[in-house]
Amino acid sequence: MINALLLVAIWFWQRWAVYAFCAVSVVITGVNLVTGGAPLQALAGLAAPFVLFLLTAQRWARFR
Repeated sequence: MINALLLVAIWFWQRWAVYAFCAVSVVITGVNLVTGGAPLQALAGLAAPFVLFLLTAQRWARFR
């Protein structure tokens, strides 16, 4: 739910939402690792922030 709201904010070029999306993804990955989730699946959760970085890197100046 939080990620969906953050993605809407990213759609409206909000720089803080990119940082928050990455932070939430890292926290969720950590929780998955601590609670005994499969390490490969937990680390796969970091794929979304990486893709987000690839998509926003060239357009970073447009973000407010």
